[in-house]
Amino acid sequence: MAHPNTPLVASVTEVIDEIVDVSSRRVLDVGCGTGALVRWLAERGARATGVETQSDLVDAARNRPPVCGERYLHGGGESLPLADEEFDVVIFSFSLHHVPGDKMRKALAEARRVLVDGGIVVVVEPVADGDYFEVVRIVDDETRVRRLALDAVSDLDAHGLEPGPEAYYRMHRHYSDPERLFEQIVRVDPDRAPVVAANRDRLIEKFYRHGRPAEEGYRFEMEIRSNLLVKSSSQAA
Repeated sequence: MAHPNTPLVASVTEVIDEIVDVSSRRVLDVGCGTGALVRWLAERGARATGVETQSDLVDAARNRPPVCGERYLHGGGESLPLADEEFDVVIFSFSLHHVPGDKMRKALAEARRVLVDGGIVVVVEPVADGDYFEVVRIVDDETRVRRLALDAVSDLDAHGLEPGPEAYYRMHRHYSDPERLFEQIVRVDPDRAPVVAANRDRLIEKFYRHGRPAEEGYRFEMEIRSNLLVKSSSQAA
């Protein structure tokens, strides 16, 4: 569980805002889903691009009203469909651990490839601990893949980026009842639906055991970690 003195943030965007000013920068969101972060980046003045492996999510993102010229591409983090030195900032927001474990380092190396010299990679990942994790792990225990993501970030020789600051934060998630949580779990990955159905009673018990009563229903705390990586201008391409 996160230490009480760990800063509490309202969302991942608050963490990103603290790390980098995206205004007027070319920013890539790897694993963009339906484009919520890409639209936020565009609202902040970035020239934003999203890449997503699931074609239906890319279609959904493209069908949303555009903010300011954002674009969405189909592709994986380990093989970005983008040119060299095309971006100033690359973001992995809760997405690096979804890249296959043996390709996470390649995804970071790809991020380096598409960055200009002096560009940065921002990796924000959930930590395998906390109230929220204790419930969701019944459906999909991500302890191993989250560890692999941290190992990939730390493997500087593999991806060629230089390390910057690491920081930890607390974040709350609120649900009015177990059904709202189940809907989110399945929305992230539809293949989870039968697992949720098979473990319904256990999930409900865990929901009420770990959830803390709040005005919005029940509150769950999770810990997240941010890592900043830099493509040094002194490095050879």
